[in-house]
Parts: sequence; structure tokens; C-alpha cells
Amino acid sequence: MRKWIVFSLLLFGLWGCFACVPLDVRAREELSITVDLDDILKKNGVDKNKVFPGGKIPKDFKLSIPFWYATTYDIRDNQQIKKYKEQIKDLRIVQLSYKLDENSLSVEIPSHGHQLQVYLSDVDNKKEEQFKEVGFLYPIPAGKPNIADRLQFLEQGEETARNYFEKLAFEFAVKGKIDLDGAINQTVPSGKLTIRLVLDVEFMINLAP
Repeated sequence: MRKWIVFSLLLFGLWGCFACVPLDVRAREELSITVDLDDILKKNGVDKNKVFPGGKIPKDFKLSIPFWYATTYDIRDNQQIKKYKEQIKDLRIVQLSYKLDENSLSVEIPSHGHQLQVYLSDVDNKKEEQFKEVGFLYPIPAGKPNIADRLQFLEQGEETARNYFEKLAFEFAVKGKIDLDGAINQTVPSGKLTIRLVLDVEFMINLAP
């Protein structure tokens, strides 16, 4: 009988210690953002039917067009986040990656030699100058689906991103440039690119009652 009592006390003690040990929890959230080349040209005053009547960029035509797309990223409704919201601490980025859900682009974006820059800001802030650059994506080839890659963080970029992620809601933006140069490529930009962002985070929770 004494052996069983001792064994039971040991089990109880181990369970008590386990309940006080922080536990790692992983959460995943996805968000799509669409880049529309026809929309970019239109916003920059380029009417394709008038500027490129023959369906090609003239060899003597040269123009650089910037673009900026921003959207709100809110993970407060994520099941894991909601479940442990009051216990979350030490949130860490496992990875921020992307997959292409649609790629009907006629040209590479951003143009060769540029990167697709990634910015973050506080939720509901729409002023571009208040966003902070945290990393970049490599250029995405025209018309190639099923591409997946990770965000490449700048120096200190991951730490900056984590500060925004800890707030569980933030603004996410991509910035790039399309170079129209008929002497190099006469293809008129068109099509859409839908990027599905995949955010994997890990955080600690305390199981103590």
C-alpha cells in the first residue's frame, strides 16, 4: 500500500510541475492580396488602347510605374489566438511565406532588377510614409502558377515584424515598380497576381490555473 501511495504522490507532483511549465503553441493565418496590372496602368494615367494601339509597346517608349497595395492583416479571430489570448507571451515568427493562387501576368513583377518590397504598419494606418519596410519577395515570373517562397527579412526586419505581429492586427503592404521600355520588351503589362500570404507564429502559454 505504501508503494502505491508514494507512486500516486509522485504522479501528482509531476502533474503539478507540468501544469506550471509554459507550452509552445503554433498558429497559422492566411490572407490574400491581389495586384492588378491593368489597374496599376489606369491609376497612373496609361490608357493601353491609346498609348499602345497596336498591342505592343513602341520601341521608343520608356516609362517607370510604381505601385503600392496595402491590406489589413487581423489574426485576432484565429482559433488558437482566441483560445489562449490572455495567456500568450513570447510570440515568435516561424515563417512568413507566400503561394500564388493566380498568376495571369504578361510580364515579370516587379521589373527585372527590382524586388517586391514588404512593409508593415499599425492597423488602420493608411499613410504610406508611416509604414516600415521589413523585407522583400523575389521577382515573380509572368504566367507561372504554383510558386511558393518565404519572405526575405531585412536586417532588424524580423524584430520589427514581430513587434507588429504581437499586436495581432496590422497593415501589410507590397511595393514595386514596373519598367516599360519598348527597346527591351514590347509586351504590354496585363493580368493579375493573387498572393496568398501564410503567417506561421509560435507563442508560449502558461498552463498554470
